[in-house]
Amino acid sequence: MSVHTILNQLGDNVKHFADGIAAAAAFGTLLQFLPPLASLLTIVWMSLRIYDWFEARFLGERLPKD
Repeated sequence: MSVHTILNQLGDNVKHFADGIAAAAAFGTLLQFLPPLASLLTIVWMSLRIYDWFEARFLGERLPKD
């Protein structure tokens, strides 16, 4: 099972919420409000999202054109 398939099973609202939390964690880490563990989790989540985008865009399924 690929990362793209797993992330597609999540709802868009869940993905947008997690993206917002990850962005807030990255910003908080830059301001040194959060511990390094938060930055590690942010890097992992953002990496999965970038890989998902790359896999869908260049390797995987094409979205239907409207």
